[in-house]
Amino acid sequence: MLTIAGTLALMSCLVQLVLLGIGAKWLAITFPFLLIVFYLFQRLYLRTSSQLRLLEMEAKSPLYRIFSDCVTGLATIRSFGTQHNETAALLQALDDSQRPFYALYCAQRWGSLVINLSIAAMAIILIGVASAADQERKSGYFGVAFVNLMSFSSNIKMLMTWWTMLETALGAVQRIREYSATMREMSREQDEANTVDGDWPEHGAIDFKDVSVRYG
Repeated sequence: MLTIAGTLALMSCLVQLVLLGIGAKWLAITFPFLLIVFYLFQRLYLRTSSQLRLLEMEAKSPLYRIFSDCVTGLATIRSFGTQHNETAALLQALDDSQRPFYALYCAQRWGSLVINLSIAAMAIILIGVASAADQERKSGYFGVAFVNLMSFSSNIKMLMTWWTMLETALGAVQRIREYSATMREMSREQDEANTVDGDWPEHGAIDFKDVSVRYG
């Protein structure tokens, strides 16, 4: 689902770039610079966003654990009267889990600002080209370019969002794979530690020394 949505967003952006180039040929000069900006943006924003999402997942793990412990041990908590301690621990875990989320939200706002400024620069160039060109002959082409430019911003944001979600999903799969490999290694080491020789024990005996037994 993520791959299909990201592919559709990518195809929409490419088609709109083609229509922008057809509507305003001089605007196509800015495409290489725009691609460079988006490439640098992808290297910085997507990696940062992916790591922040992983930090958010790790920060929520203690919150889920405390909540699960409270649900399973509710009778014990009530019997010992430790509701306030558990509530304080739960609120502290909730605050800790929100820190990566706020950082991720700031990164998303910064990403939206960079994309909007890039599209605004393209709109200024397009307006300048439209003002200097022959309006009667090319008004239809400029209209097509303006319409596609307005929706290009939302499509590029959607592309970045789906791309980030895809990288996060792949990162989660990688973590599960590493966890499975670690568990298999630990299980193998434990099996090797518990393995005994085939002829063990060589001699069997039970010795009772200084034993006193009392009944009743």
